[in-house]
Amino acid sequence: MPERRRNGFHKPFPMLQLCTWFYLPLLMLQFLFFVSPILPLAASIPCTLLFFVFAFACAYFTYMACITDPIDVHLAKHVRETEHTHDNVQEQGCTSKLCYRGPSTTEPPPEEDTKYCWVCETSVADHSMHCKYCNKCVSHFDHHCLWLNTCVGQANYGYFYKILWTTCFMLVVHTCCLMGIVIDIFVDAALRDRANDWWNHKPQ
Repeated sequence: MPERRRNGFHKPFPMLQLCTWFYLPLLMLQFLFFVSPILPLAASIPCTLLFFVFAFACAYFTYMACITDPIDVHLAKHVRETEHTHDNVQEQGCTSKLCYRGPSTTEPPPEEDTKYCWVCETSVADHSMHCKYCNKCVSHFDHHCLWLNTCVGQANYGYFYKILWTTCFMLVVHTCCLMGIVIDIFVDAALRDRANDWWNHKPQ
């Protein structure tokens, strides 16, 4: 039976997750060195601040969604009682207790409807679903996200929702700036001159 995945930093890392670790910093560097310097100063400062606020917010919410364990609280209690996973964090694929956030509630709600999961070998909440990738039941299971390398459920759905919005706003700012630069190049040569000055390019 595969090992139970605790969070999004549990190896192995899928290719899509590795892509996010590469492309988000690359996008930030591209904006900082190739977009911001050639925008007019009046637009460069607010656009750069806005872009990086959304970029860092996206990175923060991604980190929080990854370290939060959306495990079913009944299963979490069963695991604590039988395997003592909270005292053996390192053995479960996480290097320190700082990179793990357990369920928001330590005890299951009283009189909650439950069902038996034959894979987890314990009763779980009726609204929970077993994830074959994480090998655990997830409370209010939404989907398994390969970009985050973890399930999205009740415990981390709020972070996932904020990731979508901050990523959307970041890309909107980036796209608007690029469109403004392209339009200005064809309409007015002001930004072209700023680009030439920035890269020390002397037109022939």
